[in-house]
Formats: sequence, structure tokens, C-alpha cells
Amino acid sequence: MVRDESLRRVAALVLNLPPDARVWADESWPVETELTARVLEETNQLRRQLIAFNTKLSDVPDPIEVRRPWQQQQQAEDDGPIGLDFAAIKQFFQVG
Repeated sequence: MVRDESLRRVAALVLNLPPDARVWADESWPVETELTARVLEETNQLRRQLIAFNTKLSDVPDPIEVRRPWQQQQQAEDDGPIGLDFAAIKQFFQVG
């Protein structure tokens, strides 16, 4: 469904987005890089489908996923802070 929205209304909607909206993200890629990543992922998906059509499912390679900058940052946040647990470090290097 296509709605008629005035340019003023669209500008008001975009300009009033919250600060953490994807539009304002500093870590985004240039359009060329994002499109290249998407082409790589989609081409790999097509290749996997062709392999699955002609072979066993166990022979299908894993999908390629290009990690975006915001995904890398999220992964670092999910891993938690890096702490200095000297007891754990000492136990890691203990021999025997």
C-alpha cells in the first residue's frame, strides 16, 4: 500500500527520530561497501542452494556472514568487560 505523504511530513518523521536510531549511526558503512557485502552474502546463499539441490545436505558449506561494524561492537558488549582475575590467569598457566 502506498500512502501519499508530504515532503514536510517525511522530514518531520526523520528529524524526530531518537538519537539511537539507525539513521544517525556513525559506525555505518558507505553504500558501496554495504552493497558489496550483501552481494557476497546473497551469491553465497544461491551457491549453497545449488549445492543442496545436487548433493546431500551434509555437503552444503556454512553460510558466509559479513559482520557489520555495529555487529562487531555488539559482540564486544555481549562478551562483557575484560577483567583482570589474577587467580584465573595463574590457574590457566599452571602446569600439571
